[in-house]
Amino acid sequence: MSRKKNSKDKIIEAVCELVRNDGIAKMTMESVAEKAGLSKGGLFYHFPTKENLIEAMLKQMFDQFDHQINQEHEKDQLPGGTTRSYLKTTFLKYDKDENEFVVALLAALVNNPELLKPAKENYQNWQEQLENDQIDPVISTIVRLATDGLWFSELFGLAPIQSELREKVFSKLNELISEAK
Repeated sequence: MSRKKNSKDKIIEAVCELVRNDGIAKMTMESVAEKAGLSKGGLFYHFPTKENLIEAMLKQMFDQFDHQINQEHEKDQLPGGTTRSYLKTTFLKYDKDENEFVVALLAALVNNPELLKPAKENYQNWQEQLENDQIDPVISTIVRLATDGLWFSELFGLAPIQSELREKVFSKLNELISEAK
């Protein structure tokens, strides 16, 4: 059982590296198998289609983000703790290489919108957690939308804000959470 898990992890790592280095368009089942050190049959055993690989990458990305939120929330059990954790995780997550990877993944989603289903489910789950964070759900929703907007502006290079203003926005959103009842 652990061998299969290790093979799947190796495959996902290979896919992520290929997408980062060459883009999603150059990702083929052959190149993934080669990069992962497996036969095509071994790859197809774990992931029968390219869409399955993309789903696995998305799942890994959302699982990592969710794990980071939960780690932050373990340190902050006060009312608004989930909202603060979402804010902090999103603001601290900026990474140029990772953003290029996410843009490549999103490009793949254009071809198959059904692959957005896990993203929709994760965001729905986060929204529900924020609405039940023992503070005004309007404030927690404003914080989520603001942090998501920041992430998307940085992700796509849509007038990203400079670090000084970014820090002030972070502080103001933290203030909103602290003052929310």
